[in-house]
Amino acid sequence: MTKPIINGVDVCECEFLTKRENFIYCMGQLQTKKGISSRSYECLENPNCYYKQLKRKEQECKKYKKYKKCIKEIRDE
Repeated sequence: MTKPIINGVDVCECEFLTKRENFIYCMGQLQTKKGISSRSYECLENPNCYYKQLKRKEQECKKYKKYKKCIKEIRDE
């Protein structure tokens, strides 16, 4: 089974995720122009949910830590 990648983020650990038929749904809340909706919606409909934002920031931090390590190695030579 492949990991569900939605909007560029692996969402397999999201606590609001549920799978019905061949679609991945989020049972959390969706921010809409009219306010917050509590209905179930397809995960693709909410590219900036808190879980996806957190995972993107974690990826960004890993990238910067890697850069920092490389710079430190070059500086220490």
